[in-house]
Amino acid sequence: MQRPLPEQDQAAPFQSLQILLVEDHLGDAELTRIYLKIIGVQPERITHVESLREAIQHCPGGENTLVLLDMNLSDSHGLSTVEKILEAGCNCPLLVLTGNDEDSFGPKVVSMGAQDYLGKTQLNEKTLSRSIRYALERHRLLKAQEELVLQLQDALENVKTLKGIVPICAKCKKIRDDQGYWKQVEEYISQHTEADFSHGICPECMDEYYEELKRDPKISDKAPSFHSNLGG
Repeated sequence: MQRPLPEQDQAAPFQSLQILLVEDHLGDAELTRIYLKIIGVQPERITHVESLREAIQHCPGGENTLVLLDMNLSDSHGLSTVEKILEAGCNCPLLVLTGNDEDSFGPKVVSMGAQDYLGKTQLNEKTLSRSIRYALERHRLLKAQEELVLQLQDALENVKTLKGIVPICAKCKKIRDDQGYWKQVEEYISQHTEADFSHGICPECMDEYYEELKRDPKISDKAPSFHSNLGG
């Protein structure tokens, strides 16, 4: 790890941030605390544990929390450390600290569910601040996406559909609903679908029931629109 730079007079955007620092190397842990203090994290809001078991017990929840996780601990090593803390139900932003600086390693950690990673050889107040900001924002966006998916699923479940066998009277064409009441076709379909009705008279019914209207020149001149819109 690099030596910390002198503390600078800067805004403290992380004053309310609750940090769980999971690090079994006391020197690295103390250096990380110094960097956290420089970027504005309040010392009393930093909880330090040295094992994965303790991390799982103390994993914070709620808003404005973050876990700084060293991958190589006394009771867990490598990618399995990330896997285990996520399987235990850690539901806050996870920033992984690692001594492995391979380019392919970081994407593996992120693909497993961590929000970001940072190599210990690159650690200073600037890189730590940037990674924390990214982890918090990425976690916020993922939560917003999850909420949107749930809302869409709920909307799809509430879409009105008609399926199965619909009991209908062979004479009057009323439909029996689930409560046993007989309703007009228009009423039933309106209640079970998103469809609306515009009433009119078809040519066959016009011939059978409204013959006298057809002979009226004032009506016959407008027969097409009358057939479509009468009563609608």
